[in-house]
Amino acid sequence: WHPNSQLLATGSTDFRCRVFSAFIKDIDRPTNSILGDTGRFSFGDQIVDFDASNGWVEGVAWSPSGNQLAFVGHDSSISFVDFEGGSSVCKSLKSKELPNQKVMFLSDTVVVAGGHNFKPELYQRGKEGSWEYMGSP
Repeated sequence: WHPNSQLLATGSTDFRCRVFSAFIKDIDRPTNSILGDTGRFSFGDQIVDFDASNGWVEGVAWSPSGNQLAFVGHDSSISFVDFEGGSSVCKSLKSKELPNQKVMFLSDTVVVAGGHNFKPELYQRGKEGSWEYMGSP
């Protein structure tokens, strides 16, 4: 769930990560989100679709600010989507380890992923906005 509770990110076995509207007319108040006014979408509308993994998308997480999305694939990839600036930019990194199943933002600039190799992997966003693998304990 996005921090505004009106967007839902999902991973799928068709190798895609999707963002859907969870806005319910007459219950939710429209809010200006990273993808525009949530009131213009109906509940269940697919808003955006990312095809950056060559394997099942196992885990998806929003950053605390909601301006970024991360997802891990069964091809040992981790993808980062930056929504700042009005458009979505998706960049992927490939791990040398076994695939991760879970991903979690520790802050807007630090992500931890874990899975089949039983060692968490740490990623950090640099000053220029690119993500880097920082290692495993």
